Amino acid sequence: MSRVTVSLSQATGEGGAVVTNDDSLAAKLRALRNHGIELTNGKIDFTFAGFNYRMTDFQAALGYFQMLVIDAFIQERILVADGYNTRLSGVPFLKTPALIAGRKNVYQTYHVLLDSKINRDDLKKAMLEKGIETNYGANALHLLQFYREKYHLHEDDFPNSVISYRQGLALPLSHYVNEAEIITVCKQLTSLIQ
Repeated sequence: MSRVTVSLSQATGEGGAVVTNDDSLAAKLRALRNHGIELTNGKIDFTFAGFNYRMTDFQAALGYFQMLVIDAFIQERILVADGYNTRLSGVPFLKTPALIAGRKNVYQTYHVLLDSKINRDDLKKAMLEKGIETNYGANALHLLQFYREKYHLHEDDFPNSVISYRQGLALPLSHYVNEAEIITVCKQLTSLIQ
């Protein structure tokens, strides 16, 4: 039995959509999004511990029209990422996202990895002082209290996740970022880490 699921939450602000060709999975998802409620013999029953994940009409309309142009948005994000890749590849103390043959990255985030010699938090502050907002871009889930305690995890269980979290920086990325802004971000970033 094949299943296809897609999250579209970025196109709707909050909320999102899941698409599947599995009828039983679709029924369960509908119940989970609405407090776990299912209709049984015309009566409401709570068959799951669900959530309130229903979209507003506005979010649904926004998502619908975003999906009409999603391919163009993705292509524009790829062009922004290509601009970063061109200008940042080979910069000392920084790794750009890996490009894998036969794979397409739609760049939900443009996440660079900084050398351990660079204090990521200080760099983030310095970029902001230059008028450039950046973000952390990744999190090490096993360091978060819920997962750490529930699964008895330790910091050294996933060292690459820790490095990605502590040394990662997400650069400005959207289909609105233009070439002049890409150049400015790259110049400022490069000057601050060298």
